[in-house]
Amino acid sequence: MPRRADQVQITGSEEESWTHTVESDDVLKNIDNGLGEATWDPRIKELVKLIPPKTIVNFELFWRNPRPTWTSPGARVVVIGDAAHSFLPASGNGATQAIEDAVSLASCLQIGGKENVPEAVSTHVRLRFIRCSCAQKMGFTNAELLQHTNWEKVKVNPKLAQPKLPRWIWKHDPEEYAYENYEKMAETIRQGIPFDQVDTVPPNYPPGYKYEPWNIDDMQRDVDNSTVNMGSGDWD
Repeated sequence: MPRRADQVQITGSEEESWTHTVESDDVLKNIDNGLGEATWDPRIKELVKLIPPKTIVNFELFWRNPRPTWTSPGARVVVIGDAAHSFLPASGNGATQAIEDAVSLASCLQIGGKENVPEAVSTHVRLRFIRCSCAQKMGFTNAELLQHTNWEKVKVNPKLAQPKLPRWIWKHDPEEYAYENYEKMAETIRQGIPFDQVDTVPPNYPPGYKYEPWNIDDMQRDVDNSTVNMGSGDWD
């Protein structure tokens, strides 16, 4: 699971880079740290020893606070996927939302046409931001579930260890949603209505949810206290 930037590094040699490497000996020195008696299977360690030099990427993974702005000032450049909304591994949702981004953006550009690219891009962001923010939040719920599991209770009821994957996540069709709601959402931009005050477009996030800004530190504090507050709406 990713860490806050202010937390102690795992080995002290990580960098936020996809090209920074570490050798297998360093991995083996740290592989059992913090696990107590439940150490890694020796066969995994033997496998690590076989990894060729300079091929283990040693990157530092940071969280990012949600940002409603995914575009350049002129809305001709836009980020999608993790560049727009980073997900915890516990979410099980990062790749899904990245694909949805691509489908939504392509649909909006097709609907808007070449003469309306900035509007189409901005409309895409409005169709996506609150949904992705909610999906990101759900990763904290799943992380809390996985990290504070009572395995004795799980033996009786395995569903207690099942990550949340609600209907509003898996039933959404981003292409259909864009075609049905593009004009209504674009009109809110033309009228200068703030994105969090739009009430003319049906939600593609938890029904009844009202967007509230949140940040990583607050959510992590909730996880640490086992009191994750998702906010209003039906998250199931």
